[in-house]
Amino acid sequence: MVLCAGATTIPVKVVPNAVLATTENKVPFIVGDLKEGIKLFDRKKLNVTASNVAVVGSGEEALNAYEEDLTILRGIEREDVEVRDEAAFVNGYITVTASA
Repeated sequence: MVLCAGATTIPVKVVPNAVLATTENKVPFIVGDLKEGIKLFDRKKLNVTASNVAVVGSGEEALNAYEEDLTILRGIEREDVEVRDEAAFVNGYITVTASA
């Protein structure tokens, strides 16, 4: 799928509703270049720690690491996102109506 504006063609990328949800009767869409508008910083730091707690969760869904002979790990990765160019993209909404 492509949007055409004169000789310029813009590829259309469809994002699932679970990621960019429709609210009431408004469908969200983004127009622009997110690669130019947003900067992703990867701090290249990963912390991995073994749990110091034997049980994760509560009730019947609790996971007991001692009883099941498991090691529970936690990993934290540092990343950051900043807006590089606010004019590179625009958030919009299309109002849709139900048809019978």
